[in-house]
Amino acid sequence: MTVKSSAPQAIKRYLKYALYRYRDSDNSEAAYYFAQLAFLLMCVCGDTPAKWRGVFREYDASDCRGSKQQSESVQMTYKQAITHCKKSVNMIAKDGIDTLLADEHEAFDRADVLEYPLYQQRWMTLRDYPVLYMIYEAADEALAIRTTRLMWQKILLYADMLDAPLEHPAVHLTDAYRACLKHFIILNTVGVLRTYKNDPAVLRDICVAVSLVADLLANDEVVKWREISAICDQCAAAFRYGDDVALYRDYLKTLRATYQRAVNAYFDNTYQHKTPRHQDSSS
Repeated sequence: MTVKSSAPQAIKRYLKYALYRYRDSDNSEAAYYFAQLAFLLMCVCGDTPAKWRGVFREYDASDCRGSKQQSESVQMTYKQAITHCKKSVNMIAKDGIDTLLADEHEAFDRADVLEYPLYQQRWMTLRDYPVLYMIYEAADEALAIRTTRLMWQKILLYADMLDAPLEHPAVHLTDAYRACLKHFIILNTVGVLRTYKNDPAVLRDICVAVSLVADLLANDEVVKWREISAICDQCAAAFRYGDDVALYRDYLKTLRATYQRAVNAYFDNTYQHKTPRHQDSSS
């Protein structure tokens, strides 16, 4: 198994800045994008949450769940929350993503059953429980808008890390799993570029973040990430003249197609043939 080196401080500092900038703004989707990017990079690089705590803390500062929760809401223990997630995710896997995409009411029910108990947990933060928190966010995303395959894949894939040590959830991830996480980075970026296509300031910040990621993943065997940097430079010039980011977005779509085969193979093997989701600790 090839494990990437720890993410450099430059990307951590930039994501911390971006989360501080957007956490209390009207651009909540941008803040969520940067939080997801931080989480995914932590996993891809095989880092511990402790190395990303300062970044995650900025996102936690925008968490408004505390002001909306009922004072008498039932508080689970960490183990109870894990058990709840596994039970809910097993039902999602049993139904199958295709079934949930075809039945909007069933999809809403499955997402609600998973999300609401997690929403009530005042102790659950991205900083202290990153995997659990991102499962909650993915379920909340599924409730907020029409569900997509990506949302359910996120929930299933993140749940695969629930059995890993809390202090190091990415310690035994396979290369196939990491390829799926990189695919999520691409899809998330394509989606947020589409959302903020008329907001040059947000687009600039996204492109800067992805250009830093390109350097981090430049030696990837599947995709030549360094090519993204050149496109980011073109985007930066385009912003000054009021053009859109069609070139950048189209390139990311080609990356999406490249990774899609790896993602399909992973989900087919994991949820149809029941192959192990993590490598043994001896790997």
